[in-house]
Amino acid sequence: MSGPKVGDAFGEALLAVLRSGEKPGIANEIVERDDGFISATDAIRYFGSSESFSAPVRWALGHAHGRVLDVGSDLSIYDCSLARASIGSSPVSRA
Repeated sequence: MSGPKVGDAFGEALLAVLRSGEKPGIANEIVERDDGFISATDAIRYFGSSESFSAPVRWALGHAHGRVLDVGSDLSIYDCSLARASIGSSPVSRA
């Protein structure tokens, strides 16, 4: 992987966090939906460990094997966790 595409704000935010040594407060993910909702969250959440997930999510990730289809999301904290466990994940977005 050669890095984010020019204009890829999400990729740039993730790279900034990674290059910082995964420190919180380095970059924020800003989401603006069609309904006017706007949120800002620390991009460090994509680098968290599975210990911060709810019990049902930890259970599901513990039972994942082979290729996993992550329906209804783009890159998620769960995809990162699956990648760390060397399990392939294919995010599918609801367009």
